[in-house]
Amino acid sequence: AMYDKLRSFDGARKDLVLALAVGIMVGLVFRDQPNTQASSSTISAALFFGVIFNGMVTIALTIIKVPLSKLIMLREYGNGVYSLWAWYAGNMAANLFVQSIATFAFSIPYYYIINLRGSYWIVFVTLMLLAFIGQTYGFLLGVFSKSAQAAQSLLVPSIMPIMLFCGYLLQYKDVQPYFIEFWYLSFFRYAFTPLLVNEFSDGEFEPCGTSEYCPLGYNIDITTGLTTGEGTKRSAVITDQFDFSMKAKPDYLYILLGFLGGMQIIGYYGLKLMARKRNG
Repeated sequence: AMYDKLRSFDGARKDLVLALAVGIMVGLVFRDQPNTQASSSTISAALFFGVIFNGMVTIALTIIKVPLSKLIMLREYGNGVYSLWAWYAGNMAANLFVQSIATFAFSIPYYYIINLRGSYWIVFVTLMLLAFIGQTYGFLLGVFSKSAQAAQSLLVPSIMPIMLFCGYLLQYKDVQPYFIEFWYLSFFRYAFTPLLVNEFSDGEFEPCGTSEYCPLGYNIDITTGLTTGEGTKRSAVITDQFDFSMKAKPDYLYILLGFLGGMQIIGYYGLKLMARKRNG
């Protein structure tokens, strides 16, 4: 499965070119962000877009491919060509291997052109885990879809709640009580939050005066032009603007791993259920 995936232009190489092109494009859109309060909202938007691309696009690309490949696999499985577990493990390993390279191709221009200041490896690992989950989630939805058209009809309703409650568009205090479960089930949020913490947890912003946009407060005296008091800590973006926990960087990565493992297990048993229904 891995060999066929790497040989296929419509598969691996196309995914890599797409990831690299989007990484460069996003980098150029948000190019060379300075260390100012005004740029914090722009950087947050760039982090949000990174989450959307690596999560939503992988779901969309996977969900429409699975119904067709599932039919072929079930037929060959019924003929005794290979075991279900071997196909599932090989297919997942191939897809995740290629996706890790695609995430690397996206993250290099994305990180360095934007001039992000957090750890590159946290950005890479977070986006890679999110992309892995996106592929597995897309596979899971595709397994239970009868056709590619049926899978496409699931795309928007399955993605919108995850995106809406990712922590960027709405804060926890703004979520209605009857939607609070979506807040905790959104794996986009478990990716966006550590990215934000990674970017803004250390250091201070450059001094900000009244002639500038200073959402976190002024620290330049308007009469003397001199810096007053302590500088504005970058962590204020995390705690004041988004009301996120500073512990999210390690904790939420473990939660992403839990999502990935859980979906992998559900995907396998879902496929096994389909095989039993088809072959008895």
